[in-house]
Amino acid sequence: MAKNIVLCCDGTSNEYGERSTNVLKLYSVLEKSDGQATYYDPGVGTLSAPTVWSRLGKRLSKAAGLAFGAGILRDIEEAYTYLMDYFEDGDRVFIFGFSRGAYTARGIAALIAKCGLLNTGNDNLVPYASKMFRYEMRPEIYRGFRKAFSRRCSIHFLGLWDTVKSVGWVYDPVSLPFTTNNAIVKTVRHAIAIDERRAFFRQHLWGKGRSFQDIKQVWFAGTHSDVGGGHSESESGPSNIALDWMIREAMPNLLVDQARLQRLVGLGRPSIGSPRLHDSLTGWWWPVEYLPRTYRDPEDKWKLRLKIYGGASRSIPENSLIHQSVFDRIKAGTYMPENLPQKHRTEPW
Repeated sequence: MAKNIVLCCDGTSNEYGERSTNVLKLYSVLEKSDGQATYYDPGVGTLSAPTVWSRLGKRLSKAAGLAFGAGILRDIEEAYTYLMDYFEDGDRVFIFGFSRGAYTARGIAALIAKCGLLNTGNDNLVPYASKMFRYEMRPEIYRGFRKAFSRRCSIHFLGLWDTVKSVGWVYDPVSLPFTTNNAIVKTVRHAIAIDERRAFFRQHLWGKGRSFQDIKQVWFAGTHSDVGGGHSESESGPSNIALDWMIREAMPNLLVDQARLQRLVGLGRPSIGSPRLHDSLTGWWWPVEYLPRTYRDPEDKWKLRLKIYGGASRSIPENSLIHQSVFDRIKAGTYMPENLPQKHRTEPW
């Protein structure tokens, strides 16, 4: 019988505790049964590399994950291997992620798009598939690999909270293919923060997509963790709105323990009034605004340029979907973002 396989990829340096992200909250309300297999990855920079044994080495390994993104490919490979071992024809695959974990989630789907899903038992070929995925090569090479060793696997639902490609002090030069558009993904839901201003947390939007895909990117009030979670539970009201929206978009196929969900976000729609929204651009984040940034030019080459963001607001494209809770906050007189486009659409509760 067909089942769900749910992969949950958390953000950078997120661990279990009182400050749970929406990814961890989602994982906690998922049904774990024969009809739904679940997987959780705590995120880049949370755990040191498994080959590192000394205390200093473990600290340096974790720091590398935070600053340089070391470990993201390992996270992709581990989730891919889990899926490879559990997937059977007809299964529905859900992948969720927040922050850097959202980019990891995209990377898992992208690896499958390029190399297919390896047949069960071919764990030894995962490093080859990963290398083939990351580096450019002639299409006939990876297509031949895919035909010889892999099977088809589509992604039923890709759920993202505020995707970013860089976290920490140093921009990560890793840029993976098929992470902006991916034809094997049927449904994409992306919750994006209106008020995040940090230069290292610029939004990374999904592409336009194709006619057969169901893509919806919705903007919510607040900064990065006001959308994806990570504050204490008493201050998680704003992120619960984006959590509730995401879960409802993934249902009814996603199997959720309704009693646990109600205890987590309450009955009915989450409140917009209290607690307050947070300001993430504080303290030591300000000097980072004046560091040179790397960027990818049209020729797909990395260059270094000086650009002073200075806490500039995110640019929201015209005709973007804005969640109704944003306008409810505005109506309450406690919120007035300056970057809302004149032409926009409203995503209802």
